[in-house]
Amino acid sequence: LHGERRPGARAVELARRALRHLLRFDADLAPLHAMCGAEPRLAWASRRGAGRLLRSQSVFEDLMKLLFTTNTSWAGTVAMTAKLVDACGSVGPDVRAFPTPEQCLRPAAFYRDTVRAGYRAEAARELAAAFVDGSVDDATFIAERSTEALRERLLALRGFGPYAAGQAMRLLGHYNELALDSWCRARLAELDGRKQPPSDRTIQRRYAKYRPYEGLVLWLDLTADTLADEFE
Repeated sequence: LHGERRPGARAVELARRALRHLLRFDADLAPLHAMCGAEPRLAWASRRGAGRLLRSQSVFEDLMKLLFTTNTSWAGTVAMTAKLVDACGSVGPDVRAFPTPEQCLRPAAFYRDTVRAGYRAEAARELAAAFVDGSVDDATFIAERSTEALRERLLALRGFGPYAAGQAMRLLGHYNELALDSWCRARLAELDGRKQPPSDRTIQRRYAKYRPYEGLVLWLDLTADTLADEFE
């Protein structure tokens, strides 16, 4: 930790908790690695203990960023996130971190005009308001053990359809959601050497044998050409 003065015990403990959450230190992926070890194309993941998806420091941050990924390009997601951080985030005079729900509690017009979030503006405002008034919180999402209940909680959030909810579930340790989007489908077509991607039903059948890790195995397949080389 770097700061103007030595951090106190509470600051160190908060940082430790944040790092455990960010890097998924508490996730037991031994069953996944056993599955991967039996598959030649996935053996690299077993050898390297891969599969711990990097998260944001808070569930709120991940949900807001996921909202910014819907129906836009990656460049659009980055631009909306950067505008929000520039307008609301603060740590010091020269450093800005992702803002808290309280800092994000702005009118929808702010999200339309400053963040340039378009139709997502009202959903972004409602998400911040729900975390501020306690309707939802990080602990509620993290502690939920029922996949169905978690899916319902996420789909109840304005702006969250199957894709955004599925991505959030994967970050929360519920890996059976494939959370397919246009990039996933195009990438699978590329991996299969075909012009057209397989149907969603075909994709579901392909990964069903990896239950309850089908969404995570999909992600390992989609990124293997980059990650496997880096890990060797």
